[in-house]
Amino acid sequence: MATDIAHHWQQVDLLDLRKQRGSVGEVFARHERDSSEEKEKQKVQRRRITLMEAANISGWDSENGTTHGLEAKLAREIIKDILHKLRDKDSSILDYVVGLDPRVAEVKSLLGIGLDDSRIVGICGMGGIGKTTIAKAVYNQICSQFDASSYLANVRETSEKHGLESLQELLLSGILLDSDIKIRNLDRGLSMIMNRAQCMRVLVVLDDVDRLNQLEALVGKLDWFGLGSRIIIMTKDTHLLNNYEVDHVYVVKELNNEEAVKLFCCKAFRKNQQTQGYEGLTNSAVSYAKGVPLAL
Repeated sequence: MATDIAHHWQQVDLLDLRKQRGSVGEVFARHERDSSEEKEKQKVQRRRITLMEAANISGWDSENGTTHGLEAKLAREIIKDILHKLRDKDSSILDYVVGLDPRVAEVKSLLGIGLDDSRIVGICGMGGIGKTTIAKAVYNQICSQFDASSYLANVRETSEKHGLESLQELLLSGILLDSDIKIRNLDRGLSMIMNRAQCMRVLVVLDDVDRLNQLEALVGKLDWFGLGSRIIIMTKDTHLLNNYEVDHVYVVKELNNEEAVKLFCCKAFRKNQQTQGYEGLTNSAVSYAKGVPLAL
């Protein structure tokens, strides 16, 4: 019986599977007629219920995709959707971070997720203050709410070593999920970004930006991207954000004393509270680090 159903599986409409009509219904009806024992009839009924439950699961419908081309297209769409959900979600940096949640909440508030306008939000602060950690956490939480997303790490270093064209390639590869994109000059890259992303609601994160031309080459103006898009820029340079006319800026604050002690004890003693006999040393270290997570 299972072989008979499998033979018809790719040739029927999803509604026929749910209603168990058409060719699938005929298979079940035939096996019910041929089942003389009660045990066999119960087995057929269980299969009916199982198939009905499977057909009601929300998923992808290949419609009439029984030809190789259509099935291949459906497979690519499924893979693209899975990669979009998993892309760039590196949780290793977030294994144990003190004071992260309230800072993430503040950035998300500035982003105004769900509103139809487009926004650029800057995250600024000294080195080691936690800009990357906050941005990575925000990105992981919200990237699935966009049509496409791209996280560009080490913008300054990459532009110096490989040029802005390489960053344009990375940006488009992330948004379009296409690793074969090649850009020979900046103008061509600008044109490709505008043409390909203008109708998409995208999330773009640029980490460690230090020059205005990096922003001009990668995100230009908000009308390069579809309504509802969000751009996050991390930099040490507040003036850069002012020159780029970023309306929403989050200045990362140092950890307060309680958070600083907790983080130091976690790293030094593998627990989130002070160890007896080391209070003086702990307080000295915390005072010296002045609430900077990397120093702690």
